[in-house]
Amino acid sequence: MMSELITKDVIARYNSRTGRENSDQPTLDQLQLEKKNKIRLSKELEDKSHKLRQMKGEDLEDLDLDELQKLEKLVKVSLGRVIQTKRNKIMSEIMALEKKGAELIEANNQQRQRMVMLSGGDIGPAAIMELENLNNIGEEGVTSESATNATTCSTNALSLEDDCSDILSLKLG
Repeated sequence: MMSELITKDVIARYNSRTGRENSDQPTLDQLQLEKKNKIRLSKELEDKSHKLRQMKGEDLEDLDLDELQKLEKLVKVSLGRVIQTKRNKIMSEIMALEKKGAELIEANNQQRQRMVMLSGGDIGPAAIMELENLNNIGEEGVTSESATNATTCSTNALSLEDDCSDILSLKLG
């Protein structure tokens, strides 16, 4: 028995020095270590899953008052971070929309200047009024499109009056 252990030890040392050890076959120690790690990770997964269910408001029956208060504080802090992140995203979207609005206003002004230049600076008061109507948004939420329709309808013949009132009610409504 003793000689068998010595022989295995000598063979193991020889294999380790020559690199002939069969690396495809895990040793008993490696298997035991993997089993311990698997058990530890399974327990850790179960514990984290239980804590997650508690944060969702499930499995709270076995918690005492102190643990419930700690959980409540943790949820409040988490909710605060969620609210702050949401607020930041909304603000960044608002700033992006304001920037886009400013760009559109600038493009509109450039188009107006281009129109004046193309007409040789000789545009009448009606055209100036029309340009102003296109730029302004009224107190009632009249967009430039509905202002254009209103101007167009007011200059058309009386026979089209019914059609224009429909358009105005759709645009303003």
